[in-house]
Amino acid sequence: MSAKKYTDELAEWARKKQSSRPRSIAKITFMALKKDIEEALDSGFTMLMIWEHLKETERLAVSYNTFTKYVSLHITNKKQSPATLQQSPATSPATPAAVKKPAVKTEKETKPAASRDRELGSGFHYNPSPNPKDLL
Repeated sequence: MSAKKYTDELAEWARKKQSSRPRSIAKITFMALKKDIEEALDSGFTMLMIWEHLKETERLAVSYNTFTKYVSLHITNKKQSPATLQQSPATSPATPAAVKKPAVKTEKETKPAASRDRELGSGFHYNPSPNPKDLL
């Protein structure tokens, strides 16, 4: 008697049954291929190339949109999660020794950004009551 992995046996059973919920089968299939997809992405292949190959070889039967959603949810976000768990110094609670007194602002820094931009003449600024001389 050959010893099959339970997941292999379950996958075979699911293929035979052809569930009435194809989304669940698609997600299960994606999760089974997750390591291969992750390795291919790390090797530099694009998501489109990976999806086309999986679709042509009939290993995965989902739309490209669904495939990119699954990659984003289960691969890309998982890689970013350890970095996001670390608090940045700006969001970590400040200790009394780390609190600095605010620097004295110069006259230029105390003006609102919009008035500074107008003085510099950068960007477009809407004037609801135009100067009649400028219109002619």
